[in-house]
Amino acid sequence: MPDRMNEASGRPRKIRLTGEVIARSKTFEVFVDDDRYTVPTLHLVSAADERRARELAESLMRESAHHRGVELRWEGARLYGAGSLAGAASVLD
Repeated sequence: MPDRMNEASGRPRKIRLTGEVIARSKTFEVFVDDDRYTVPTLHLVSAADERRARELAESLMRESAHHRGVELRWEGARLYGAGSLAGAASVLD
């Protein structure tokens, strides 16, 4: 198994996936309001920052006409809502 540590800094090496460099990514929670279900569906996405996580959340909303809205969270804190979940009310309230 190849060494995954940078010898000079002692930090994990950056990994190249599908043309993007992923370094120190965060795991965000995305709740999707889907009209086929009575409760929102939870998706976990990895992104380097909130901007990229919002893009991924919006992409999830566009994946299906059944997806009415999305809510983005990180470590339990609400960051963003779109569509049916754009209002002040949270899926967890």
